Amino acid sequence: MIELSELLKPPNKKESVAIRKALKEDEDRLVSNINLLQNWISYQKHLPQNYDRRLLYAYTRGCKHDMEKAKKKIELFFAIKSSQHDLYADRDISIDGDLSAMNYCMIVTLPEYTPEGYRVTVLKITNSDLEIFNQRSLIRFGLIVGDYRAHFDNLVGGEILIFDQGEATAALISKSATSVLKRAIEIMQDVYPSLIKQIHILTDRIFVEKMINVTKLFMKEKLRNRVILTDRIFVEKMINVTKLFMKEKLRNRIQVHRTHETLRKFIPLKCLPSDYGGPQESLNELNEKWKQLYVQEKDFFAELDVVKMQLYVQEKDFFAELDVVKMRGEIPKKLLENFSDKDNFGVEGSFRQLNID
Repeated sequence: MIELSELLKPPNKKESVAIRKALKEDEDRLVSNINLLQNWISYQKHLPQNYDRRLLYAYTRGCKHDMEKAKKKIELFFAIKSSQHDLYADRDISIDGDLSAMNYCMIVTLPEYTPEGYRVTVLKITNSDLEIFNQRSLIRFGLIVGDYRAHFDNLVGGEILIFDQGEATAALISKSATSVLKRAIEIMQDVYPSLIKQIHILTDRIFVEKMINVTKLFMKEKLRNRVILTDRIFVEKMINVTKLFMKEKLRNRIQVHRTHETLRKFIPLKCLPSDYGGPQESLNELNEKWKQLYVQEKDFFAELDVVKMQLYVQEKDFFAELDVVKMRGEIPKKLLENFSDKDNFGVEGSFRQLNID
């Protein structure tokens, strides 16, 4: 049996203080704002009431106690879950189901916090076989990870993301360039309560050029100034890339690395897996443990919080219950106007209207 504390160590006293300071949080403010958000939801006739209360902590903290922002984001969360059926409906938390993406891509959150109270997550492609790779399945799995962490790992000062090229090829990247990916990026930015502090891309020069052309399709203007590269040749290109999908707060938060050694300038060695010279277990080992945890989730959730599961979870299976947390009334159209496959593209999955330099 895998325990969550083995995969995500709880913060020590010093880390807790750092996290709460970064979030501008004290106990009185936390309690007050959790109650405020819960009461607000209770008066929204179109929102579900059978949600897990731990979501309130995730959105309150993920929005740094900006309650208007928290209301908007949690409303979007419910709306997206109720409307994006291809990404959320009929989840199958099994090795042959939605966890099958773990066979060709890892999404591994490392156990240790940084001194600032940040979590470090690695996304790495491990198999580039186009017959095996399924982008929609990978996105479904990524959203499962997002839902899990929102419910069970919400005392976090920020997120550090490492995108490791791994076995990814230009052909695989081209196959991934779809409107579904665009929609997934928008959901990640606008719906989930993550405070992204750093983004590191571990890759080689040729791959960066390919990635630039693909990511131009999705990036927003607001993130254009968060790109800092060690290779001056790519500075201008990467700035133009980030104009198209990244928000302002992420402008200067992207670093591109040719080797994992330079990661240590930004991330403490204690937080890194053995793959990158750190003391943590290898990504393969951690990936297998996360897989086991997701499979055994019913027993784990029962041990973690029996009362809350009884109060807020009517099904035995946590992820199955998430599938029934849906909007009770008509979804306001303005909520979903940015999450359509046809948005900016005209035809689902087609980029023929776009010019890639």
